[in-house]
Amino acid sequence: MTQEQIDLIFDFEPLNDGQRVKVRYLYQRAKQMAEDINAMCPESREKALAITYLQGALKWAEPAIAIHGREKTDQRLLERAKKEVEAAAKLKKADKSADTREDKKTT
Repeated sequence: MTQEQIDLIFDFEPLNDGQRVKVRYLYQRAKQMAEDINAMCPESREKALAITYLQGALKWAEPAIAIHGREKTDQRLLERAKKEVEAAAKLKKADKSADTREDKKTT
């Protein structure tokens, strides 16, 4: 392994905006997959492993983006990811708002 490779892996640089969008997007997609696995698969060792390996894939994807993600990214993919991340954030905010209104009604 060269010193350049070691530096690339271990020199910490915070994620830039584009990289953060990519990571959030992958986490959202993985969550959807985990929800599907949970809903469709019976409780079993295999189901647990499927979700565990999905978690592992995310844990490797994030440093891949951090280490090598400063290279040029397909702008169309990045824009699609940004839109999906923003849409998910709006839905989450709307859900919290609805929950708050529901809590007020019950008290």
